[in-house]
Amino acid sequence: MKLYIAEDEEWIRRGIKKMIRWGELSMELAGEADNGVLAKEEILKLKPDIVLADIRMPGMDGLELVSGLKGMTDTKFLFISGYKEFEYARKAVELNAVSYLLKPVDPEELNEVLHTAVNEIMKERQKELTGGEQNYLLKVLEEQIIPEEEEERFFTVLLMPGDANWITDELHEKFLAVLDSFRNKGMKGELHRKSRDEYVIIFSASTRQAFKLHLKHCLEALCSLIPVKTIWSLGNTVDRMSDIPLSYNQAWQAYIHRPLNYTEGIISYEEMDTTPTFMLPLSEETEKIWAGAVMGEEHKMMQEVDSLFLKVKELDGVGIQNLVDFVFYMVLDFAGRIQKRGVGTSCYYELCQELSGRRFQVKNVQEVKQWLERLLADMCRDLKKEQAKSIQAAVEQISSYIDKHYMEELSLGGMAEMVWLNASYLSSSFKKVKGVNFSDYIMQKRLEKAAELIRNTSLGIGEIAGMVGYDNVKYFSRIFSRMMHMTPSQYREIQKEQ
Repeated sequence: MKLYIAEDEEWIRRGIKKMIRWGELSMELAGEADNGVLAKEEILKLKPDIVLADIRMPGMDGLELVSGLKGMTDTKFLFISGYKEFEYARKAVELNAVSYLLKPVDPEELNEVLHTAVNEIMKERQKELTGGEQNYLLKVLEEQIIPEEEEERFFTVLLMPGDANWITDELHEKFLAVLDSFRNKGMKGELHRKSRDEYVIIFSASTRQAFKLHLKHCLEALCSLIPVKTIWSLGNTVDRMSDIPLSYNQAWQAYIHRPLNYTEGIISYEEMDTTPTFMLPLSEETEKIWAGAVMGEEHKMMQEVDSLFLKVKELDGVGIQNLVDFVFYMVLDFAGRIQKRGVGTSCYYELCQELSGRRFQVKNVQEVKQWLERLLADMCRDLKKEQAKSIQAAVEQISSYIDKHYMEELSLGGMAEMVWLNASYLSSSFKKVKGVNFSDYIMQKRLEKAAELIRNTSLGIGEIAGMVGYDNVKYFSRIFSRMMHMTPSQYREIQKEQ
């Protein structure tokens, strides 16, 4: 197994080579490059099995490298990068990278990811060796072979994603019997279990009319055998064997863009709106969830999650994939905000990878909701721990700022932004630490300074009021009297007598 390393920092390349357990992985170094342009040339020439690439490199970054090699190589790609590049992480997931490692690279994690990649490659090669002629159409579907077109034939692909462990050998035989019963009617069906989570039937017919007459009845017969609620999706009919992958991809598109309330039956690509919608009009609900997390109020946060999902169900034209994408990007956004607070975010990104890896197998809205609740609960607890450590420092930072800028117009919201805290949470925390609320603390500082100026200068009361932040002299006199139990003028007279 050959590995190629593309990383612009020589010392990082050297460190990675030391970390890898080459013998244990049965792996050898195919080559290395310090820029994307050279890496692309050598990857095409050396044909490594795995490429470990930095996201950011001079000349051509890692994402451009993978995009440029798409369709030209079967190489598996692993990305490494820094914590801040969440947008790059999203693109890496979309490019089907095997994994995305965050710097500094952990040796155990690196070797584990490489071990997984090696196993994937070995399994894929074993399948190729054991395919046989009976899997000819499946190989066409997977674009492993390009068929020679013969007489005119028509094809369509039926897909059942998700855990299919309930399909027993007996049920499998019943499926085959149904398909066989339609052979003498001019329509064939090949049943394939592509993986544990994916069943595929490739239908073929010599005429389009045969599909029109028999496909619906065949599907009804198959559905009648299924003992559980499940969803099948159907691609469009194509008139060339080489277009079977197109019908297969359409079946996937129909499945992942199905309506939220669709729990069983057969959906057709022909009937689906597959326009991608990454953003839903739910920014207000999203911010309420974030506020609950920041304030450490897990119960309130979960209530806002409930509200968000109720709102989602009211939106028109939203499919399950729209919801998955929305949740995915919302969590990445939250992870970015958390990182600014100095809290580790790698665990959240790992959970995002988990969702992304299963995004096409998500069965229903409840599954997405449970995943989000699990992640947000962890996020809320992490924030509470971090804030417990830092809130004292944050309050001291704010009180120190007030001591120097008491005469300026100060707001709780502005101070909260300065220390990356929610305003309401800062208010309660400030009183807990200082024993007085935010506005009273400012008032005390102003009046202390005013009293000092009255004692030590001959400035007028109105002038002193303005210097400590009060434009209204009457209001200043009133609060001064409330605190000192005498007017500013009386205070000055008493100080003179002393």
